[in-house]
Amino acid sequence: MRSLTRMQIGGVFVLLALLASLGMYVVRNHRNALPTAHVRRGMIHWRIAAHGRVEGASEEIQLSFKIPGRIRAVFVEEGERVRRGQVLAELENDEQLARVEAERALLAKAEAQLAVLRAGARLEEKEHARAVLEEARAVAEHAEAAYHRAQRLYERGILSREELDRAEREWRTARARQEAARQQYERAFAGNRPEEIAAAEAEVQWARARLREAEAHVENTRLRAPCDGIILRRFVRPGEIVRPETLGHPILTMADDARLRVRAEIDETDVAKIRLGARALITADAYRGEVFTGRVVRIGAAVGRKTLFGDDPAEKRDREILETWIELDPAARGRLVIGLRVDVIIELAKKENTLIIPKSAVFIRNGQPFVKVRQGHQWTERPVRLGERDDMHVEVLEGLAEGDVILISP
Repeated sequence: MRSLTRMQIGGVFVLLALLASLGMYVVRNHRNALPTAHVRRGMIHWRIAAHGRVEGASEEIQLSFKIPGRIRAVFVEEGERVRRGQVLAELENDEQLARVEAERALLAKAEAQLAVLRAGARLEEKEHARAVLEEARAVAEHAEAAYHRAQRLYERGILSREELDRAEREWRTARARQEAARQQYERAFAGNRPEEIAAAEAEVQWARARLREAEAHVENTRLRAPCDGIILRRFVRPGEIVRPETLGHPILTMADDARLRVRAEIDETDVAKIRLGARALITADAYRGEVFTGRVVRIGAAVGRKTLFGDDPAEKRDREILETWIELDPAARGRLVIGLRVDVIIELAKKENTLIIPKSAVFIRNGQPFVKVRQGHQWTERPVRLGERDDMHVEVLEGLAEGDVILISP
């Protein structure tokens, strides 16, 4: 037993010596080996995360009166849907309404006068003018004959000078009445003068302008919805006064929710990655387990301060961000609420079962990507055409085959 134990111990020492030699060989060869990778099939999945907030197709719209006054009524409540042009609130406007009625009456009067001038005299008026002219002519002829007779009698000394003068006055008066009747007759048949009609038309235009002005004053007492949408906030109650110094302060706020979008804050480190049309996944704590989808439709032009933060206390709060707008698919309408905070995942690339290599294997020469491929015991530079990429890998479209061994840059 003792001799057997010595043999076992000797074997152990030999085994340890062999293992030590093998370890030294592996270490020595590993130091001299170059880092490599195989071209393989896999998935490219490039995405960035951000915080966001749901808003309507338009930004929040603040509605306010243009003129001061006392609020008569507010016709809507928060959360109520409204239509474009719907009256949402109104100031007291009895005085403005009275002026509209007065201006409308003046317009009707001016239009009636213009109609009379354009139509001219009626048939019975023309016949009356003809009869008056005939009567005036007969009276004038009779007065003329009476004057000539009185003149002869005066020359014979039968009539006095006073009687002759009276006959002359009656003749001249009759002639003047005949001339007036003739002018009235001609006017009845010729119609009114163009300048009279033009003056009447100007009066109508002036009356219409005054009516439009009065109606505009009434319209200024009414607050209408500029578009279809939903009321977000109501700030006043009936009886409150809108003072000149508070003009412009919102009475109501609303949003166009025909389409919903998310305003996402992209970290400054990801600004170069974002692009229009990228698919986005939206989640919210209020809808656990549900994922809403959308597309990037607008990218901001300048970075700014971060305003949305997650629950992680270690999250940096002094980072610059780029605002990006994501239009949500229709399924989100009626579910997500305007103002709701959400988490956003923007998928920049996603391809499955495609040829991929590590990004570190690619180097650029004269604008062309290359990789080093092992051929036997040598490395050969080969140009490649690349596709999508993520944080670790890049898609190979041309230049390599599955199983090729490539060199990874240290």
